[in-house]
Amino acid sequence: MKSVGSVIAFLLLSALAIGCVQQADLPDDCDATVVRRQSSLTGDRLDPESIDVCKGQQVTIEITTQRAGELHLHGYDQEAPEVPVEPGDTATFTFTATRGGQFVIELHTPDQGPEIEVGLLTVHEP
Repeated sequence: MKSVGSVIAFLLLSALAIGCVQQADLPDDCDATVVRRQSSLTGDRLDPESIDVCKGQQVTIEITTQRAGELHLHGYDQEAPEVPVEPGDTATFTFTATRGGQFVIELHTPDQGPEIEVGLLTVHEP
């Protein structure tokens, strides 16, 4: 009987711990039909590094870059094809966020070195 009590106590504590885990915050404009996000690329990272939108939204992402290459949004390759950029350019991606999850934003450089993961798009499921 002692082991049953221990199991029950463990399950109750586990349930409380799970309830205390912070859930990801949804963007404030998750109920908007159309959203626009801006970021800038200097060096190897976007600022802000993470772009958050919600599933079902019509999204426009504008990335001003100080690097040459091609910006690419994995997972939305067909809807938002890669964009060639030169320093000072702004790459614009417009698409409907039909798939939830996290998607890497990459820069392909002119020297054809390895792709650089510069940021992350998170499509939240409201």
